[in-house]
Amino acid sequence: MFHTFAIILGIIAICMLLLSVRLFFGKGFVHTHIEGNKDMQKRGIHCVTHMDRMERRQRRTMVEENSREKKK
Repeated sequence: MFHTFAIILGIIAICMLLLSVRLFFGKGFVHTHIEGNKDMQKRGIHCVTHMDRMERRQRRTMVEENSREKKK
């Protein structure tokens, strides 16, 4: 029982070591977020939260169109 557990633990340790080689010797993780992608930035495509923030900045003084209908 202990022998099987030690073999499995050794295999998992080797796998973790091999998976972390890129972190130790490479550049790190690949940035997959939209704002980190240069091609998306060239096309003007942004994250949903960024686009929402920009829309709210542009329309601070706008009045809700449905406000009259809600009051009736």
